[in-house]
Amino acid sequence: TWGCFRVMLCHGPKPKQADAMVAAADGQCEVLLTTYAVVAKNSEDFASIKWAVSIFDEVHLIKNPKGKTRKSIADALYRAKCTGIFGLSGTPMSNEYKELWSLYDFVSSRRVGELKDFNAHYSKALREGQKRKASQFELANRMKKQQQLKKLMDAWMLQRFKTIIKDQMPNKEDNIVFCKLASEQQVVYERILESPDYVALKNAEEPCWCGS
Repeated sequence: TWGCFRVMLCHGPKPKQADAMVAAADGQCEVLLTTYAVVAKNSEDFASIKWAVSIFDEVHLIKNPKGKTRKSIADALYRAKCTGIFGLSGTPMSNEYKELWSLYDFVSSRRVGELKDFNAHYSKALREGQKRKASQFELANRMKKQQQLKKLMDAWMLQRFKTIIKDQMPNKEDNIVFCKLASEQQVVYERILESPDYVALKNAEEPCWCGS
C-alpha cells in the first residue's frame, strides 16, 4: 500500500529537532524520522505528541529491560498512549529469555506481565530442561513451556524467512581479491609460521618426537 506522507527528520542540531517535534505535534508532518538517543533525551516532548504508530528498526538495541534508553522510550510511548508499536530485528534474543520478554513488553505496551512472572513461568523451566542431567519431568516441562512460549511468539512476532523473499533478493556474487602483504604484515606472518604453537598445530597428526 502506497501513500503520500510529509516526512521530517528529527536529528542533528537541537533547534532542528525542536522544529521537527513541533511540526509533528501540530500535524504538519505524518512521518518523523529520528534515533533512539533523540527520543530518550526528549522523552517528555515525545510523550506529549499523539502517535498513531511507532516503528523501531534494530529494536534489539533496547532489549535490556534495565536499560535507561529503553525505559525512557517505553515510558514516553506509554504516556502518549501509542498502541501501534512495531519493532524490526534479526536477533530478538541473544543469551537470556528476559531479552525476549523485554521486547514483547515494549511492543505490547506492558501487556505480557511482569518480568519476575515471565522468569518463573518460562525461563526457569526452560533452563532446567536444557541441563545435561535434566530429569524426565524437567524435560517434559521444558517441552510444555516451549509450546506455550511459541504461542506467545506467534501472537507478538511476525517472522520473515528468506524462502519467502528469495525471488526479491539479488543474486549473491563473491569477488576474491588477492592483496600483497605490507612489509610489517609479512614479518608478523612469518613469525607466526615459525612459532612453536603453530608448528605443533601443523604437525598435530604426525607422531610425537617423544614417542607417545
